[in-house]
Amino acid sequence: MKMIRSVGVKVAIVAATVLSGTAARAQTTPAVANPSAAPPEASPQTSAPPSTPPPTAPVAAPPLAPLPPAPPPGPAQPMPPKAEDAPAEMTDHDRVVGRVGITMFELGTMGTSLPIAPASAAPATPNTVSTPAVGIRYWFQRDMGFDFGVGINWTSTSTTTKNATTTNSTDVPSPLGLAFHAGLPIALYHAKHYSFLVIPEASVGFTSETVKGTGTAQDQDLSAWGLQIGARAGAEVHFGFIGLPQLALEGTLGLELQYGEVHWSSGNSSWGTGQWLLQTTVGPHPWSVFTDNIAATYYF
Repeated sequence: MKMIRSVGVKVAIVAATVLSGTAARAQTTPAVANPSAAPPEASPQTSAPPSTPPPTAPVAAPPLAPLPPAPPPGPAQPMPPKAEDAPAEMTDHDRVVGRVGITMFELGTMGTSLPIAPASAAPATPNTVSTPAVGIRYWFQRDMGFDFGVGINWTSTSTTTKNATTTNSTDVPSPLGLAFHAGLPIALYHAKHYSFLVIPEASVGFTSETVKGTGTAQDQDLSAWGLQIGARAGAEVHFGFIGLPQLALEGTLGLELQYGEVHWSSGNSSWGTGQWLLQTTVGPHPWSVFTDNIAATYYF
């Protein structure tokens, strides 16, 4: 009886040992998934966040190759001129600046003649001595120049008569006229072939003459002088449109003030007159605008 009991105990111990080993292997051996079985339900517990890898030290970039030197700057390009800065077209007047022009000047209201006293013991209308003034015009800058002219007239005449025994020589009256003219032409406007001018000016003239007496008559001394100041305005037209910019015609009108005196004397007798005159430079006839107020100038 005791043997049976001990055998049973041993069997029980062996069976318990076998069962415990089987259970341990079941826990360690993964179960084979059944493809027909439903997937296991997710565990309600949340998984732990993934661990952050430790920071790594930045890797230094390899050194860059040096850049080539910048090319030297080229010459500065000129800015295109603005329309208002563009040089103006050269006019005919610009071509004669700094050049000398030859011209003839009117002596104001005296024209080309100066008064002189008549050979009369009583006051009478003066005679005249033709004294045209010829001179120069020089533009020392584009808008300003100067005029200067001189007029002279001198005549010396004598008459000789012969007969069988005698020879007679008689001096003919020989008048002398001398005039000076000065002006300051100012150009106010320029176009391609003409310029608009204003010309302040002045002229002075002198005349003298001696009339020889015959027989017992005494000589007569005749003289006169005059001063004129004024201004004229008009245009100087150049002939550049036919290739002659150095040739110009000037037409002007103006206003002038003149004072003159005439004297006569013979022995102890004498008389004299003085006259003031203010008038325009236009003559008494309509065509005087063209005959009395136009002068030609040629620039060299």
